Amino acid sequence: MSKIYFFTSLELESFHSILPLMKEFVKRGIEVECYSFDVFRQDFEEAGIAYYSLDSYIEKEREKNQAISTIINNLTITKNCIRDLEKKIETQLPDYIVVDQNTYWGKLIAKKYDIPYTAYTINFLINRYTTKYSKNHFVDYIQMALGMSKVGDIVKQIQQLGYIINNPLNFLQVDDDETLVFIFESFQLYAETFGKNFHFVGPMKESISKRIPHAGKNIGIGNADDELKENYIKACEELEIHPVTQLEECDVYISKGKMEEVNDCIQLGIPLILYPQTSSEQAIAQRVVELGVGAMLRSNTVEDIKQTIPFILNNPQYQKRMNELSKESTQIPIEEIIQIIERKD
Repeated sequence: MSKIYFFTSLELESFHSILPLMKEFVKRGIEVECYSFDVFRQDFEEAGIAYYSLDSYIEKEREKNQAISTIINNLTITKNCIRDLEKKIETQLPDYIVVDQNTYWGKLIAKKYDIPYTAYTINFLINRYTTKYSKNHFVDYIQMALGMSKVGDIVKQIQQLGYIINNPLNFLQVDDDETLVFIFESFQLYAETFGKNFHFVGPMKESISKRIPHAGKNIGIGNADDELKENYIKACEELEIHPVTQLEECDVYISKGKMEEVNDCIQLGIPLILYPQTSSEQAIAQRVVELGVGAMLRSNTVEDIKQTIPFILNNPQYQKRMNELSKESTQIPIEEIIQIIERKD
């Protein structure tokens, strides 16, 4: 392998998960080129990675259903950029492609030019076995049905450009690509049902953090809306518990349930309190409860936060089980991840 292209999405957590792999290929003397977005420009410049911006192809539309909104935006980028990508890539085809699971343009290019590729994802995988963990309200189904009409329209436009997309609903499902999954296998629901093409490599980090010893009980908060953050501060004040901003100092961590934050807490052995807002976050929260490593908030009120924090802190089983899960969870060395890719070269 002498030249490899990466295709990344706009998702910050996903980009930071794949960046160490790009840097490793650069260290090995392999020519790396990335098709990405200007928000990551500084990362590329600091790493010395050649970068092609896709910002001019973005036309952001906001749907009420987050999943549909993401699909529509990614399909729109695909429709807008695919012809220009063809012209650029035809000048020098890579030996291999690594592509974010949600960057449809990268997959379609790889398939058109018969270039071997590996996908990657930081998302909790959903299939027919795991859907019972995702709670969708009736209004979600209505919003999704309305959004799928737009999805179908954009798919038709991409098909008219000569690309085969048989079923728009496929964009709601996990493809059976060779896929690096930056999730601990011990945490993923029904991991064995996703087949041999899915490699649960754990989160990819350039450096591993450790918990910082401290006195008293510290509560931290991560990805959350302003109301939850405000009520968290009030709850901590009333409980006379110290709120902290550094994850490594926490005894309990509150979050919506982003997979990256959950991975970090598993690595550090920190019990969780989750307030999920999307179907995927709901599935993650259900898994946290099922494994006994945290709890879900019934609401984001001060009262519910005040009740839930002592419940986790005063029940040593949560810390015990999180310590056990932390020991069970294995992060695959980057060398093994590269071997997974090179086996398909």
